[in-house]
Amino acid sequence: MTQEMDDMRQKVETLRAEKEALAAEVQHAQQSAALTNALAQAGATDMEVALLLAQQHAAEGEEGTFDAHRAVAAVREQRPWLFGEESGRTKQPGLTAGARHNNHGGTLSLASLADKARQTGSVKDLHVYMQARRNRK
Repeated sequence: MTQEMDDMRQKVETLRAEKEALAAEVQHAQQSAALTNALAQAGATDMEVALLLAQQHAAEGEEGTFDAHRAVAAVREQRPWLFGEESGRTKQPGLTAGARHNNHGGTLSLASLADKARQTGSVKDLHVYMQARRNRK
């Protein structure tokens, strides 16, 4: 009889622990959904990054309180480029210094690029030809 009672008590404790873990999971899922909805309403363009940052701000808030709109406002204030242009003071970052524009606008054919690389023997011209060949496949 005592063996059965001990087994039942252990099962009850296990079930309580599982219940608490599931409740925490449900709360996290609800908070994540609320943040996702608030970010979508705010016009977030990069939802994954904005969601991670908003979750971080929500976790830094006071214990026991959760305000999705406050977390989204904090993300919008710190990183306005993650939202549409109407919401931010600055535009999205442009091309990096290493990025080059295609100066020939796609008017040169692969054959003409290959001929140019062959005639000049330049490594730069060869790279331009190889890049154009790769991009057209």
